[in-house]
Amino acid sequence: MTAALRAFAMQPVLQELVAQVHGAVYQPRATEHVAMQVARVLRPFMGAPGLLSAEQSEPDPNQYRQHMLYLDPQDRFSIVALVWMPGQQTPIHDHIAWCVFGVHQGTEYEVNYRLCHGPEGEYLVPVGGS
Repeated sequence: MTAALRAFAMQPVLQELVAQVHGAVYQPRATEHVAMQVARVLRPFMGAPGLLSAEQSEPDPNQYRQHMLYLDPQDRFSIVALVWMPGQQTPIHDHIAWCVFGVHQGTEYEVNYRLCHGPEGEYLVPVGGS
């Protein structure tokens, strides 16, 4: 583990997740996209006891809340805990870079959209959800 990873105060489970994501991002396999490697690494940590502290699991009653868990010193990735209360949501958005998410506790529903073009301009059409 690098000095940058050791210097960041984290729970041991989070420290292990960061180390594994770091390996996937900095030494990717040629046969698999980085996002797929990170998704594979992330999967076993979802639901793991000790991954998030009580403070990192704290919601906001008015909107979803972000807790920065780790920011790579070279800005290649970050790990963020997003905490929602029932009924909260994000605005429709896109990611301009690769993104991987997992559900640590509870359930999440995602709606996917297709961008369409018409005489009135661009608009979104729901194409499914999960």
